[in-house]
Amino acid sequence: MKHQIQLVILLLFYSNIFGQKIHVITQGIESDSSFYHIEKINENEFWAAGEYGILKKIDSLGNVSSQSFPNEGLNILKIIKKENYIFLITDNALIYRYDILNKIFINKYTITKTTTPTIKCSLERTLIYEAPPYKITYSIDTKSTKFISRFIFDDNCSSAYAQSIKDWANCNENPSLILAKKTTGFFDVIPIPIPITSELRKSWATDDIFFINGKRIFMHFFDWAVENYLERLIKMGITVSEEHKVAIGIPLNNAVTLYEYYESNSHEAKGLLKELLTPNHFKTKDIDISLTGMWLQHYKSSIIGPSNTPLGKLIENAFK
Repeated sequence: MKHQIQLVILLLFYSNIFGQKIHVITQGIESDSSFYHIEKINENEFWAAGEYGILKKIDSLGNVSSQSFPNEGLNILKIIKKENYIFLITDNALIYRYDILNKIFINKYTITKTTTPTIKCSLERTLIYEAPPYKITYSIDTKSTKFISRFIFDDNCSSAYAQSIKDWANCNENPSLILAKKTTGFFDVIPIPIPITSELRKSWATDDIFFINGKRIFMHFFDWAVENYLERLIKMGITVSEEHKVAIGIPLNNAVTLYEYYESNSHEAKGLLKELLTPNHFKTKDIDISLTGMWLQHYKSSIIGPSNTPLGKLIENAFK
């Protein structure tokens, strides 16, 4: 069924100190029901994209035209312009690149003409942490607490979050080197010095004041972190492989928030997160004896152990 849509663009060309003029650019009937993102391409042109692969060009006078490209009916979630290229991110992590100068599209499956793509590698795994970069020291003499910034990639970091990566690789190298060698991406959802055990973090998962626009505040943090991570991958020319696995090293309170949200919205667990809800399942003959006595979460992607920190064996299990 066709839906009536209306796209309203705020044209800043006409704004002044007293306010802004709002112009209705297009109003009509489209088979596509939603626009998700708009990006300024140059001084006289915007691109708007959305559901089912809709892609429109809008000039500064309000003229609208369609931009054709080799889409597969995928929703376009984000448009990013970088120098002479435009990147379109779809909801299954397929990335299209448009060469502005040569006016051609390239994706990770199809290369138009004889242009060399910028893809350097295909990412097989992503490790996601919520590990505040801090260490506390307490002085008995001055009765003062001091926060020391020691993130997991610092050489002198003794955090369980760093050690679990070393245990997974069975070596004592810097965790950043280990992840690079294993073609594993990494991002921290909230890299700020707020202790995991703080009342604020507990409140995020329980208090109504932190339930915003249908989501707990941690889910907004998580969405922003994933979006930023995917943008960085694009800039580096890295794609997400079809066999991509994810490991979630997020402590209990926010982990419950994360998994409860995606259990209720499983259609959103796709692309980078498509293996998020894969359950732990073992046949008797296939049980890994090294996991005997291990505390396993319901979902294979969860790597948090009984001490509320990640374990190397659970990272290994998540990436199998």
